[in-house]
Amino acid sequence: MEQDIKPEINTSSHVTIKVQMQNDLGEVIFRVKRNVMLREVMDSFCLKMGYDFGTIRFTFDGARITPHQTPHQLGFEDGDEIDAWGEITGGFVAT
Repeated sequence: MEQDIKPEINTSSHVTIKVQMQNDLGEVIFRVKRNVMLREVMDSFCLKMGYDFGTIRFTFDGARITPHQTPHQLGFEDGDEIDAWGEITGGFVAT
């Protein structure tokens, strides 16, 4: 008799996320609930690293993350990494 094989589903209510600053300028690891708004992670990262929240952009798999999104909405798994990018002002480089 055949048994139904069900895919393994992560039912943990928490996820571990690493936030990595561009150019290996630092990283912070967070363990958060899957339904917490990522604004909390972003704020904590900026505070720990000494950055102004308004000067950092956060991406996951190349897509911009907004503060109201949650790890659940983005499909985060344990160990996923958020990239933090310093804002570049201007755009003109003299040669």
